[in-house]
Amino acid sequence: MRSKSSPDGATLHIDVLRLCRIKGIHEPFSFLTAHGFTDHTAKQYTAGRVQRPDLRDLLKLCRMFTCSLPDLFILAPAPGRPLPPGDPLAQLVRPAEEPSIHDILRDMPLEEVRKLGHQLTAARKAP
Repeated sequence: MRSKSSPDGATLHIDVLRLCRIKGIHEPFSFLTAHGFTDHTAKQYTAGRVQRPDLRDLLKLCRMFTCSLPDLFILAPAPGRPLPPGDPLAQLVRPAEEPSIHDILRDMPLEEVRKLGHQLTAARKAP
């Protein structure tokens, strides 16, 4: 979703591609359509062109990515105009690059990957 700039020049949008990179999903369009999005809607989300997202879509995206609503959004402050201190939307400003799980695992020794796999499995089984 690309929004029009706010009075301070900041823009708010949904970045499905970012979530796919983090989760290691290589085919975002196929992932969205496999979860019930129409081809048109999936293309709009993967191209970053959703202007007015449907609340049902936001709910579906959160469930698909196992995330909360704020995780879907990115706030881009206007160039040269940082957010004021204490801005409640500051949590929506994301780093320029977030590593994907595949990038992290690719650089780890095999034994560390195995240990991490066991830790993650145990953590998911814990109540």
